[in-house]
Amino acid sequence: ESQFRNTLDNMFEGAQIIDFNWLYIYVNDSAAKFGRTKKEELLGNTVMERYPGIEDTDLFKAMECCMNERIAQQIETEFIFPDGTKADFELSIQPVPEGIFILSIDITERKRAEEKVIQSEIKYRSLFYKSPLPKWIFDTKTLRFLDINDAAIKHYGYSREEFLAMTIKDIRPKEELAKLEDDLSKISGDIDTSRGIWRHRKKSGQMIIVELTAHSIDYGGIKARMVVANDITDKIKAEERLRKNLLEKQLLAQRMSAILNTLPANIALLNEKGIIIDVNDSWKNFADENGFVGSNYCIGDNYIQISKRSFGHEKEEGEKVAKGIKDVLNGKMKEFVLEYDCHSQEIKRWFRMVVSPLKGKAYAGAVVMHINISELRNMEQERLENRIAEQKKITQAMLQGQEKERNHIGRELHDNINQILAGTKLYLGIAGKKDEAVKELVRYPMALIDNSIEEIRILCHNLVTPVKNIDLESLVRDLLNKLDDAEVAKTSFSYEIPKGILSDELKLNIYRIMQEQVNNIYKYSKAKNVSISLKAFDHLVTIIVTDDGKGFDTEKNRSGIGISNMINRVESFNGEITIESSPGNGCTISINIPY
Repeated sequence: ESQFRNTLDNMFEGAQIIDFNWLYIYVNDSAAKFGRTKKEELLGNTVMERYPGIEDTDLFKAMECCMNERIAQQIETEFIFPDGTKADFELSIQPVPEGIFILSIDITERKRAEEKVIQSEIKYRSLFYKSPLPKWIFDTKTLRFLDINDAAIKHYGYSREEFLAMTIKDIRPKEELAKLEDDLSKISGDIDTSRGIWRHRKKSGQMIIVELTAHSIDYGGIKARMVVANDITDKIKAEERLRKNLLEKQLLAQRMSAILNTLPANIALLNEKGIIIDVNDSWKNFADENGFVGSNYCIGDNYIQISKRSFGHEKEEGEKVAKGIKDVLNGKMKEFVLEYDCHSQEIKRWFRMVVSPLKGKAYAGAVVMHINISELRNMEQERLENRIAEQKKITQAMLQGQEKERNHIGRELHDNINQILAGTKLYLGIAGKKDEAVKELVRYPMALIDNSIEEIRILCHNLVTPVKNIDLESLVRDLLNKLDDAEVAKTSFSYEIPKGILSDELKLNIYRIMQEQVNNIYKYSKAKNVSISLKAFDHLVTIIVTDDGKGFDTEKNRSGIGISNMINRVESFNGEITIESSPGNGCTISINIPY
């Protein structure tokens, strides 16, 4: 008995003995473990005390039958523990002299595994039968259908019973059976997956093209193949139509290319997406001559994307081109036109870009033409330059006329009016000598005559300038001395122009500009400091006149003509003038005149 008990203690299976009073009188370690308790908590206790409610279970009924009728019982049962957890056991209940002997095996894991297998089988069958693509399983020896899914029944038109009575040869055209036999003979027992494209016949007789994927499986001990069929008939037909359309478009492109190559413009043919599909010879020649690099003259590239990639000063222009091409392709614009420059190091060139849609049902896209309009632009530029030159000549002639008129008026004032005034003063003086009363009366008129003579002298000095051998530096200094003498403003003067490099006409023009601005400062600016700088460098005279006066708004219209005269004088010699001023911040005038 001791040896028997020792054997029971070391068994993996649970062993327990219950006497006729339902008391546990023996429990091994495995039984206690399976019962999720300790042996001490079982021994000496009844089954009903340890597991309340066990009387209502099938397990207790089997134990009771063995206890009362002394008949062995075998049972698989799910046991619910007091804490609510569950476990599955396989029990062998045997009658023994003490009562009953129970040998138990915990089969919970096995049960879970079996349930997973069942669920997997259910899932597999659901995936197989409900798959949207036709599927079937066939015997690799007899070629008979072993199973078929709903999609195959619906797609091919055969019932399930009809399918299961057929072989795969019955849905293949006869001319392909030899190829089928050859392919099946190459399938070894180790092959897993194969793919191919076949023709099948539906029950209606319609021939379809299917793409098959087959997997080797074990179907209840039968070597079989599970096949997934994808009907690609419409796809093949669509591809054939595309190939046909592509061929037609290629032939059209060839004809268009022959026409376009005869035109002198640089032309590219775009498809409906803006991709360059062909260019003419002028396009290629222009690219070769100007060192443009790219894959096959940009054929295959998207013209819209090329335009969007423009950068620097061409970025805005590139965005206009991209939008224009898109609008033409989308039918939003009948034609897009843009004129742009494309200068090389040797010559200046201008082009007109014209994007026109291709009109036709069989094709879509656009034609892009780059027409060289350099000759036209050059003619327009030449006419414009000639017009400007004529205007400058007229302006210079008017300035020369003004100078002549100034000199004439100055001489008339000096030689005629001043002489008349001097004579008048002389006679008034003679009259005053004869009579003290008359002398007193003419004293004030003679003072007025002196003032008039002085004003005329100053006016003549401003009006009359030499026309040859002009000393520009001295003339400008005289202007500044006027400000210094009148204590209007402190002045500074810088003169860095070598002798002999400026024409008298230009020097006179510069002097008149300086005279105009100094008079403006004298009359209006209320400046405390005035600075004038004249420099000559690299065939350019630079003049800067700065004052710290009250300034003015350069955007505001002015009633005077002084600044307009300055601008006209500068532009008549192809110069540039910049005026920087604002209320309360003085004024700076910068002038550049080529010589």
